[in-house]
Amino acid sequence: MLLWRTIRRIKADAPGCSTARQMRVAGGNAFPVTPSDFGEAMTRDPLPTQTPPAHGRLAGDSRSGSTTGIAGIGPGPQSIGWVDDAWRQQRTPGAYEWWYFDAIDPAGNGVAMTFYDGFSFHPNYLMHQSRYRRRLHRNRIDGLLPNAQAEAYPVAHVVVYQGGRAVTQFLNQYPPGSFEGDSDLPEFRLGPNRVTLRQDGSFGISARGYPMQMTSRGPRHRTDQLLSLSLSFAPTFPGVQHVRPLKADSADGATHQWILAAPHGHMTGHVQHISTGDDVALLDFQLDALGYHDHVAGGSGLGIDLRRRSWGRALGPDWALVWQHSVNHKRVGQADAAMLFRVGYKPIIIEHPEVDADRGRLSPWFLHYDSRTFMHGGDAQGNSAELEVRRRAFMESHPHFTRTACRATFTVPGKLQLSADGLADTLRMQRLHWPVISDLMLMSILCVRRDDPLWRQ
Repeated sequence: MLLWRTIRRIKADAPGCSTARQMRVAGGNAFPVTPSDFGEAMTRDPLPTQTPPAHGRLAGDSRSGSTTGIAGIGPGPQSIGWVDDAWRQQRTPGAYEWWYFDAIDPAGNGVAMTFYDGFSFHPNYLMHQSRYRRRLHRNRIDGLLPNAQAEAYPVAHVVVYQGGRAVTQFLNQYPPGSFEGDSDLPEFRLGPNRVTLRQDGSFGISARGYPMQMTSRGPRHRTDQLLSLSLSFAPTFPGVQHVRPLKADSADGATHQWILAAPHGHMTGHVQHISTGDDVALLDFQLDALGYHDHVAGGSGLGIDLRRRSWGRALGPDWALVWQHSVNHKRVGQADAAMLFRVGYKPIIIEHPEVDADRGRLSPWFLHYDSRTFMHGGDAQGNSAELEVRRRAFMESHPHFTRTACRATFTVPGKLQLSADGLADTLRMQRLHWPVISDLMLMSILCVRRDDPLWRQ
C-alpha cells in the first residue's frame, strides 16, 4: 500500500491527466503527450491570471452567435431568471462546478451530458486536494498548488443510451483554462462543446468527442471515431426553479449548491456515432424526449464528509419529481429533500424528510444501492407528502457510480398522486481513492489538445 501511494503521488504530479494514459490526438492517431502539451509549468508555476471576459461574456465571442451555429441571447425578458445557472468561476482549492442535461424517451433511447469546470472525480484532483489539506493543517502553505484548482480539470462527459443501456460515451479532458463561461447567463464553451441560451429561451447544445469502449485490458479510446450531438432543450418553466444545498457546508466555510435550473423540459436533436476512417455511421438517431437540467457548484472538495449520495428524477407530461438522500461518514443524512415541480403550481419542497431505504442490492461493481427508497415529511405550508422510489434495470454501472431506471410515486394524502418513470443514481466518492479504481478512472480520461482537429470540425 505504501508503494502504491508513492506511485500515485508521482502520477498526480502530471499536468492534467495521468502520464500513464495521456494521449495526444491528431489526425486520428494517438501517441504520448509531452509535458509541454499540457503545460510543463502546471507542477511548478502558478496558473496565469486570466482577465474575466468583458461584461461577463464568453472570451472572444458575443451573444449574437457562436462557432457552433447556435444563436445566443441578447439582453431581454428571456434572460431574466437565469443568473443562478451562470458560471461561478470557482477558484478555491478543490472547488468544482458542472452543468448536467439528460433526456430519455420511453424506449430507453437518449443522452446524458455533463460539462465540468473542475472534474471533481479526477483521481489526480483528489490527490492534490488531500495534499493541500495536509499542508494547511501543518501551517505549510507557501502558495496555492495549481493542480489543486478547478481550472486544471475541464472535462466533458457524454453518454448515449439505447434500449435503456449505455452503448457509447466519451470522457474528454481539455488543457487547463479551457472552460470559458458567462457570469450572467448559462452559456459556456468547453473545447469543442458549447451550450448557449437562445432568444426563445431554449438551450442550444453542441457536443463532440472521441468515444471509448471497454475491453479486457480496460478502457480503449477510439480516436478513429467521433460521437457528435446537436440538440435543443426547451425548459418547461421560465428561469431557475430552486436553489438548495447539495450537502452540509464544509468545515472551512465552503458552500455546496444544487441548482434545479430546469427540472422539466423537452429535448430534440440529432445524435451520431461515426467511424471517421470509412465515414460509416455506427449509430444515428433523432432524439425527441422529455428532459432535465441541473447545475452543481461547490467551494471545496465534494467528497469531504460525503459517504454516499443517492438522487434522481422522474418526469411526467408537465411535472417533475426530484429527490436526494445523502449521508456523511457518520451515516447521518444531510440536505435530504423530495421536490415536486408542476406547471401552474408552486413547487412542493419537502425538507429533511424521514427516509426509509432498503440497501439490498449490489451493482456489477459491488456498489450497494437502494432497491427501494421511501421519503415522507411536510413542506413549509404544512402539506404532508410521501415519495416512493423503486429501482429497476441497470442503465450504466461504474466502480464509484451506478444508474438505474426507476418508478417514482409522489403522494399528498387525499389530494394528489403522481407516478412516472425516471432515473436513480448512487455515488460513492471514497472509492476513487482505491488503487485499482482510481487507475481505471485515469485510463478512462482522454486528453485532447487545443490543436486537435476535433476543435475545428
